[in-house]
Amino acid sequence: MLLGCTTVEQHTSLQQGNVIQTDNKAADAVDKEIGGDIREKVRLLLHEGVKRIDTDPGNALKIYLEVIKLAPNRWETHYNAGIAYLKLHNIENAEKEFFVSLKYKAPTGKIYNALGYLYLKAGKKTAAIEALKKAVSSENSSLYIINMANILQTTGRMDEAMSYYELSASIDPSSSILHYNTSLLLYKMGEYKKAQQELKQTQNLEEENTKTIFYKTQLLLKLGEYEAALKLLQDMRDKDPTNPELDKDIGIIYEIYLGDMEKALVNYYAYIAKGGEKAKDVASWVDVVKAKQALKKEQK
Repeated sequence: MLLGCTTVEQHTSLQQGNVIQTDNKAADAVDKEIGGDIREKVRLLLHEGVKRIDTDPGNALKIYLEVIKLAPNRWETHYNAGIAYLKLHNIENAEKEFFVSLKYKAPTGKIYNALGYLYLKAGKKTAAIEALKKAVSSENSSLYIINMANILQTTGRMDEAMSYYELSASIDPSSSILHYNTSLLLYKMGEYKKAQQELKQTQNLEEENTKTIFYKTQLLLKLGEYEAALKLLQDMRDKDPTNPELDKDIGIIYEIYLGDMEKALVNYYAYIAKGGEKAKDVASWVDVVKAKQALKKEQK
């Protein structure tokens, strides 16, 4: 994953790892004006939908559609149905349900934030930006502002993205996700030291996953802190010894940055033995390293 094999990606804790974060918690409140037996049935159905939406969106959607028949005027149910459609990759119906929820007085910011995610998922970045502008203008939410900055960052509008991160920092300066994404932007702008300073403020990030650790590794390499980068990957390998990518990247650090060809070979061989996807490529790297070693012996 080093040396340009991957791109630095945004961190988000919601919605399948994409840039936009949606507040997709399903609602299970029941309007008091719904009477008698219907109200109790709606309550039970909504409770079941909440339980299923993350792991079984198909059946959750069936539940929400049934609730809509019983109580069609609840914006929450249309919103939840939209989220379920989105999880099922049905963009058209998800968009329809989000707009219907607005008809029933859903919070504008919440819906346009969801639409921003939807349009991004559909590859419509311009539409996503316009939707998020409406979300931000309707509610001064740090989440919506970060999402706007993230999209702008992916479209190369770096200065605009930074201005939105700065606005978000004025609202919630302690947000780890804010500091992480600001660090990514500074990295792309070649401001590696500033990127590292921002990254130090993400200690409370909910999960430090493989992507975040590889990003830290890339940043340390840019700063010339090769041993620290190596240790990060070695510590990760201690926790996940079956992952061949770690052997490959550790080998790269030894070969390219530390000049230790013997240790590079040990790790490349480990990658091949574990059946890494690019075993043929890495085998060719082994030949290159051996050629370097032979040339070095000749020069002595």
